[in-house]
Amino acid sequence: MLSSERELLTVQPIPASRYQNEQLAALTAYSIYWLRKWGVRPTVEAITVLNHRMFPERFGMDSFPEFPDANRTQRSLLQCGPKYRGWLSGSNKRGYEITPGGRFQSKGWVVTSKRLG
Repeated sequence: MLSSERELLTVQPIPASRYQNEQLAALTAYSIYWLRKWGVRPTVEAITVLNHRMFPERFGMDSFPEFPDANRTQRSLLQCGPKYRGWLSGSNKRGYEITPGGRFQSKGWVVTSKRLG
């Protein structure tokens, strides 16, 4: 459990070889899984920071890779939504929830990353 959103800045990156072929939407669902598990409200800001902390090579800005790309996170949130994959419900105001389909997706990634770790 994290005591504040600021502690997201201490999260260590996952080796790029473990996520380079994953869909951005799947990585975002995985980030939301951890935010919920840690008791952090999954807002766009928190998701953007955690996506970049865990997956810097996929969620960094093109010209400034040391900074998170909020547009990329926003697009992946849309891809996770009910209109496309149906892995998430919610909004930035309410926070995002993982649907049963998204839970299956993110749990699969949790199992895979534990096995590879």
